[in-house]
Amino acid sequence: MKINRKVAKADIIVCATTSSTPIFNGRYVSEGAHVSAIGSHESSSREIDGFLVGRSTVVVEDQGRPSLFKSSGMAWEDLAVAERAFRQGP
Repeated sequence: MKINRKVAKADIIVCATTSSTPIFNGRYVSEGAHVSAIGSHESSSREIDGFLVGRSTVVVEDQGRPSLFKSSGMAWEDLAVAERAFRQGP
């Protein structure tokens, strides 16, 4: 699949879809890559596969594994959190 080759080369992958099935094979995500899954939010929807979830960690400071961010599906909530984090600084 063409998308799997692109995923394998990516350091950052953003999934902003309403797909009910995984949009790429999680085995192709490289070690150290970051995935933001911000689209689907229904319990029956899965834009990423279980393999990726199983090998990922949400602790960004941890090295050697891909990280995974799963949004609630409400973009305005994500924006509000990002804005507050930006304003507070490091």
